[in-house]
Amino acid sequence: MIKIYAVLLMVSFIISCKVIETERTQIQSNLTNSTSVESENVITGKVVGIADGDTVTVLGESNTQHKIRFLGIDAPEKAQAFGQRSKQNLSNFIFGKIVQVQVLKRDKYNREVAKILFDGKDINLQQVKDGFA
Repeated sequence: MIKIYAVLLMVSFIISCKVIETERTQIQSNLTNSTSVESENVITGKVVGIADGDTVTVLGESNTQHKIRFLGIDAPEKAQAFGQRSKQNLSNFIFGKIVQVQVLKRDKYNREVAKILFDGKDINLQQVKDGFA
């Protein structure tokens, strides 16, 4: 009886290890796939609106509006301290300009979460460097 219990315990342990390994592999695969930007996930368009220091509206091809949330940064809201300055700094860089938007995903508000490039410069990073995110 003890031998049967020991064997069942070992089999259960081995199965658990396989399940954990499979889940870990799937998570790693998902992370790798979510960080790569494919060409169909790149939008080129004109910045037609600046909501705050980390959210813009881009007018893409076929006059499609895209609400873009900047990836990896958090800027103050307009009503918060430095919110208007953050928005103005971003506006000085890209308002009315043609930008490339590298979309990685959508957030819970259905905004496209992306990295913004203007003339090869990472605008997300620029907001951080300037102290506005």
